[in-house]
Amino acid sequence: METLPITARSFEKDYHINGDNFGRSYKEGGRLNGFKRTGPISGFKTWEDADHAEDWVIIPKNMGTHLSIDETCLSTGEVYTILSNKEAHGRKGCLVAIVKGTKAKEVTSILKKIPEPVRLLVEEVTLDFSDSMHQIVSACFPKAMITLDRFHHQQFCLEALQELRIGHRREVMTEVANARDDFRAMIKDLINSGKPRVDAEGNPIRSNAAYHPERLKNRYSLSCILI
Repeated sequence: METLPITARSFEKDYHINGDNFGRSYKEGGRLNGFKRTGPISGFKTWEDADHAEDWVIIPKNMGTHLSIDETCLSTGEVYTILSNKEAHGRKGCLVAIVKGTKAKEVTSILKKIPEPVRLLVEEVTLDFSDSMHQIVSACFPKAMITLDRFHHQQFCLEALQELRIGHRREVMTEVANARDDFRAMIKDLINSGKPRVDAEGNPIRSNAAYHPERLKNRYSLSCILI
């Protein structure tokens, strides 16, 4: 637990202990398996940020010149803004700040606790299309270049492609439905006319014949490909 991102409950199966009790003892001290502990292992009681850790935490030493900012929901109703150092690649030293909420004014007031000379050294901040995130970055890192997250660009491109696909599919499905109606009308006309019921190739046509849409070279109909 000191070096890896694991929970206290992960020890339950191997060590036959109650994970919640172990986690509570690790964080706050107390009793563990009937033995008194002189103090918490985690050092939470003496942590200088403990009084405001539920609302915000800043680790200035993890600052870098290339940052990322985004929002995340840790649990139902708990939304946090996270500022991270891209040079750490998600590993140790990545977290620069985590602030409860996403309102630009509130998050900005917290991030400005980072010394201004340090904030002015930031060259680039990657973010999504959120107006709130844009306001935060502009206020806290005025010299940084704003880079829009490529994953959101990809999402928009895929959504646009999906709209085109659905539009083409509707057109094809309409054409198939019209062709089916025309086929049924043709059979009905043949029956009423009394003429020999044969197709263009001379094959007999039954009155209950099923309509088969045109097949492409890959042996699939266009409506199947666009689904």
